[in-house]
Amino acid sequence: MKILFLGYNRSQTKLIDFLEKIGHEVTHSSDKLSVEYISQFDFIVSFGYRHIIKKDIIDICRGSLINLHISLLPYNRGSHPNFWAFHDRTPSGVTIHLINEGLDTGDILLQKELQFDITTETFSSTYFRLINEIEELFISNINPILDKTIQPIKQIGIGTYHKSSDLPNIRSWDTNIKRYFEMDKRTDDEIINEIEQIRARNNVNWMDAVRLAFELDAKRARTIFKDIKECDARINELLNELADNE
Repeated sequence: MKILFLGYNRSQTKLIDFLEKIGHEVTHSSDKLSVEYISQFDFIVSFGYRHIIKKDIIDICRGSLINLHISLLPYNRGSHPNFWAFHDRTPSGVTIHLINEGLDTGDILLQKELQFDITTETFSSTYFRLINEIEELFISNINPILDKTIQPIKQIGIGTYHKSSDLPNIRSWDTNIKRYFEMDKRTDDEIINEIEQIRARNNVNWMDAVRLAFELDAKRARTIFKDIKECDARINELLNELADNE
């Protein structure tokens, strides 16, 4: 079978290599599609694809066009579904579905709900588990998927949807999930206390670095710290200038 794989490349997903290993001819693309281009393929798989697929292409494919989405549809359609599952307290999971004219609104072929312990998990760890789970769901059901023998089920309920622009600023996806959502609830005193603790710990680190520098090369260390002192003096002058500026 000639399969067009849209979105993630072979370094981002194991599914391209898997499909080739079981005898299919796979072409990868992340570009926009045309009717002329897709006519040469028997089946199209979308996974991490960033473009909207138009109606004329959907009509031609007639059930041979599927999408892999890391949410339990109809919840968290659109961008960053993993984050919004925790933010909105909706179920987490993965879904393989037919593509229609809506965004992640097509009939469902396969789903799996997942449970996460937010006290130990990060956004990154849950994301990679979701990716692995949807890949395994695809692999374990490859024959009925390609043979189109799975009975599609319509999505039930309104669900939720988010755009890329809805995502708040997240410094690191490696942040513990529970801690991330608790940060907004902390009082000013709690935040100040943590800053004080971190500064105290960093003062110890700073002094250890000073001792180590002088043990290794005292002459070089003195030169560096002289430069630090001059920079600090200049910063103080600038702070004074800023404070007096009206």
